[in-house]
Amino acid sequence: MKKLLILILFSLIVVNTNAQYKINKAKYNYSNWTHEESDPYNPTVCGVLSFVVPGVGQMAAGEFGRGAAFFGGCAGCFAFTIGGFSVAWGSNEDLGVAMMIAGLAGMVAVDIWSIVDAVRVAKVNNLVWRDKNSTGFNIQLEPFIIPTQTYMSTITQAGLSLKVNF
Repeated sequence: MKKLLILILFSLIVVNTNAQYKINKAKYNYSNWTHEESDPYNPTVCGVLSFVVPGVGQMAAGEFGRGAAFFGGCAGCFAFTIGGFSVAWGSNEDLGVAMMIAGLAGMVAVDIWSIVDAVRVAKVNNLVWRDKNSTGFNIQLEPFIIPTQTYMSTITQAGLSLKVNF
């Protein structure tokens, strides 16, 4: 009964997390991203988090299910490594060492993949967030003062500049 309850709770969390990266990556190119102060996700922070614990960077970028998959992959490789250690300690040393090397290589591969993916997810999700929250136009009104030196005197010009972007 406990396993069923945990499975239902986990599926509800994964379903309700608004994970749209699979859809959004077809529309938005992560290489078009440039830093803006209003971005909710920091790709550098997401990459560092995924370096420390694979999958946490994706979770920090709003993709809980994707992060859980990376975390599970790394945990599986870790379990394979521990299994290899127990086999090497027990009956077959050559097989155990090969399992440990394969498990460690898998952990490194999943970790590198997780870092790259977390950065891309953060960039794409930032682009999506900008589109959803853009107002469509921007108006800036700024005062200016320009002193101009002439042959005999200094002339000061003052005014307002208006910049409108659509």
